[in-house]
Amino acid sequence: MTRLNEFIHEKVSRYPLLPSFLLLVSTFFLFSCVTIRLADVYENSRSVIGTSATMKDAIHEWKIRSAYLNNQPYRPVLEEQIPSVQADIRTILHQKNIEMIDYHAASPGASTSYRTFEMTCSGSYNAVSSFIENFHVRDALVQMESLSLANQQGKTLARITYRIYIK
Repeated sequence: MTRLNEFIHEKVSRYPLLPSFLLLVSTFFLFSCVTIRLADVYENSRSVIGTSATMKDAIHEWKIRSAYLNNQPYRPVLEEQIPSVQADIRTILHQKNIEMIDYHAASPGASTSYRTFEMTCSGSYNAVSSFIENFHVRDALVQMESLSLANQQGKTLARITYRIYIK
């Protein structure tokens, strides 16, 4: 240990600025490491701020679209609400004294935004035409896709294909 102390003392006495130089170099190294890390943190914070602004814009756009849809008289329903919409259609048929002859879901297509159903019903011309003219259920977005009418034994037979749009 003594030799080490002698060596250090000899070098320090020969080069009096060596400790200051080493201190300066280590301070510079430490400062550059901190500066690089600080630059990384700054870049990350700018990235987060940019992402945050993008997300805020997307949320604002969604709120505008949501408010627009909520103000529409008809809008898509949840898939679990389809049985309720179907029950309302059957209730309207019953109220208008129209007999449902056949009802089934059409084969599912590629779209996941709606479900298609086919229905055959029979009743007086006035009742069937009134049902078709007012073909809607509460605020559900329902679209009549096709309609065919025929006269069968003095009654009007209607074959209706319709879509219920879902969220």
